[in-house]
Amino acid sequence: MAETLQSVHQALRILTLLRRHDDLTLTEIAERLGIGKSSTYRLLATLKTDRYVDQTPARSYRLGPAMSTSAEAESAAHCAEVAQPHLVELCAATQETAHVSVLSGGHTEYIAGVEPDRALKVSTRLGSAVPAHAAAAGKILMATLTSRERDLLFPTAELAPLTGRTITTRAALEAEIEAAGRLGFARNVGESEDGVYALAVAIRRPAGRPICALTIAGPASRIEVGRGEELSEREAILLARLRKAAAAVEADLRY
Repeated sequence: MAETLQSVHQALRILTLLRRHDDLTLTEIAERLGIGKSSTYRLLATLKTDRYVDQTPARSYRLGPAMSTSAEAESAAHCAEVAQPHLVELCAATQETAHVSVLSGGHTEYIAGVEPDRALKVSTRLGSAVPAHAAAAGKILMATLTSRERDLLFPTAELAPLTGRTITTRAALEAEIEAAGRLGFARNVGESEDGVYALAVAIRRPAGRPICALTIAGPASRIEVGRGEELSEREAILLARLRKAAAAVEADLRY
């Protein structure tokens, strides 16, 4: 019992520290609280599982969605709330699934979405996550990170494949991310799931980096894909709708 109470006490000390200082590394937390690094790691792992803390792309820690004072969590929740009516309009206009997602470690997590009323469609799967290197949203959001931050997300030269079309090397991923940053959009053509197409743009906050991405996703069979960086006529129409919706969301954001 005493050991359990001590663990609870130390976990609360970690949360109190992160409430005052965002983006602390494991070593910094351990040193500031006088706790062993191994014990700190175990506590952080438990807190992360229950979403009390999150890890940034740089592997530092901050308060997670379960703590209402997390600035990033509040911004993401605000973005999801503001985006909802625009997602409805975007879905109605394109007759494809529209969703908002955030970068969480090496994954993109769906936090809001609307599906069209048709039999063949892509599910929003709110709360689920997809490896960022295989997601259009992941690529466009990673385009705003530094090279060092991407190295921390993907420290090896090889990447895990999800389908036969998934990018499997860091070099190829860096090329896609560079293109996404230059073009202002990213695509996923059967990379996360066979037969699924996605097109994403970033939702930019009034200050700081974008925290969310806005995506249109649908069966690849309904969307002719352009060659290389060139967009097909259908893709150009979807991108115009996507950018219009993203601008509308950005205009409604308060933080």
